[in-house]
Amino acid sequence: WITTWGTARPRLARASLLVQVRGHRRSARRCLLQSAISHTEDRASTSDDAGPQLHSQYKSGSRGLLNRAAQEKNIAAGWRVFEAHVAESGPPFDLATYNTLLGLLIDRKKEFRIVLRHMAHSGIEPNEATLTLQVRMLLAEGELDAAADIVADAPRRRITPKRRLYAGLLDHLSTAGRLAAAAQVTVAMRENGLVPGEEQLVSLAEMCARASARSALAHLADAAGGKGGRQACTAGPVRASSASGGGAPLSAAEASRRLASSPASWLALLLDSVVAEHDTLSGASFDRLSRVLRQVPGWTAQVATVGPADGVCSGCGASLCAPPLSIEQCHTLRDALIQAAGSRSAAHAERLRAFEQWVASRQYSYVIDGANVAYRLQNFIGGHFSYEQVQMIVTEVERRCGRPPLLVLPAPYVMKDRVPNHTQKRGTQPAKQALTRTPAQEIIVRQWVDGGHLWTVPDGADDDWYWMVATLSCTSHDTAAHHPSAAQPATRVVTNDSMRDHATAAMLQLDRRAFRRWAQHHVAGFDFSFPWLAGKPEPRVSLAEPPPFIVCSQAAAAGGGRSWHLPKGPDGGAWLCISATGLNPPEDWQGWPSGG
Repeated sequence: WITTWGTARPRLARASLLVQVRGHRRSARRCLLQSAISHTEDRASTSDDAGPQLHSQYKSGSRGLLNRAAQEKNIAAGWRVFEAHVAESGPPFDLATYNTLLGLLIDRKKEFRIVLRHMAHSGIEPNEATLTLQVRMLLAEGELDAAADIVADAPRRRITPKRRLYAGLLDHLSTAGRLAAAAQVTVAMRENGLVPGEEQLVSLAEMCARASARSALAHLADAAGGKGGRQACTAGPVRASSASGGGAPLSAAEASRRLASSPASWLALLLDSVVAEHDTLSGASFDRLSRVLRQVPGWTAQVATVGPADGVCSGCGASLCAPPLSIEQCHTLRDALIQAAGSRSAAHAERLRAFEQWVASRQYSYVIDGANVAYRLQNFIGGHFSYEQVQMIVTEVERRCGRPPLLVLPAPYVMKDRVPNHTQKRGTQPAKQALTRTPAQEIIVRQWVDGGHLWTVPDGADDDWYWMVATLSCTSHDTAAHHPSAAQPATRVVTNDSMRDHATAAMLQLDRRAFRRWAQHHVAGFDFSFPWLAGKPEPRVSLAEPPPFIVCSQAAAAGGGRSWHLPKGPDGGAWLCISATGLNPPEDWQGWPSGG
């Protein structure tokens, strides 16, 4: 850092040596910063002949000092750099530097506002990060209404908000029990295409549960109407222009009034939003909801287990299900696969699209990952790509479902006379050699080709693109999403591939929730009792169908009310079983944004 100051190096070095000899490390930093400030002042006071170059160097030097002070969380040093910069009429900082300084001064209200005024006077427009820092400062001072005004004013400034802009405000409003104001903030989030995070949803649910338990509906309704003090954002009603549903969109003020008059109904909507946005709950959220929901009249909440074989809840006796992928999730995964293929070449992407059209008209119930099956248990000396193992799985699947499956194999295992053989004994390098197919294996391959249920994957492509697209294309996700009882069973892929070891996984992990839902719903595992070997008895084949239910948050109608099952973590060892009766929100609630 010292060497970047050029001519200031001797002065800085002397200051550092002096203080280090005295053994005061923190003082060393302050001395270094003050020396750098003095050097900057000396340069700024030179003749005007230096022109724009000196001006730029001055600005760069102050910025570097501010960044250093921010890294070390040295508030006093950062403020001295700013004061020296202003005193010498230095040029305006860039937006990033202003935000760095505001972040450093987040606990200094007076200095924070001085920097904001300097920023406005310099003509620097704030961005979303600036507004988030302002909200954090106001919330620390307890000024919830002022923070709400800044949040509500973001669209007028043409600033696209992020979840972080709302998160702190929602937490504070929930803690303060300001139901109507929290409702307006939630509506504003929905209008900007955002949803509260898990922590904010749980905080809102706690607030609604406590309000319902206190039976303070009349007080909350008055507060929403303005009779009980300032409860709503002061920036005026937010237009619910993007509300979903068939009814007329509700204004934020009207939605807040209705929610405040029935916090139990809003609690139900919040739990629906948890189900829609989060497959599992963290341990902290699980415990918080478990405690507070037991206090709500007419509601029951208990920790239960779910049978792994039948999916039956031990608490209420309900049978959990395996919710299919939504249409949006299906499209997300499909686009990720096309993108992965396109990253290799445009030709690969076109071939994958052609396969998608071909397989969609076939409606296979099962797809077999041939290479994964062939190499199962063959990682020993003398192991090889086993056509016989593949044929055994094909036969077993056809026996179970009564129709041939689709077999997906890389082209070299079908088209070439000498077959690549990639086997690996534990603790050794993979054995990569080419083997010649036996006459019996040639007969097997010929049967596959003549049968018309074989797809060969071209060189350079990943076979998992193809069998995964097949599961997405052969399953009617539109029918499954809207009419689960009428939907056909999901197309399964028979594979033990966890998809962790190649580039496709990185594409799919862009939406981990959708990929996890796909894996739980569409992947059927398999195994052999022992590897197939020539001249030995055939091994037994086992297929592991996906479980009857998926470890994910679920909601359903239950008698005259609703029920929710929320798992604690991805292993599904503990579930929060929630049920409520007497919920009857008015029909015009359909204009309320989903989950809001």
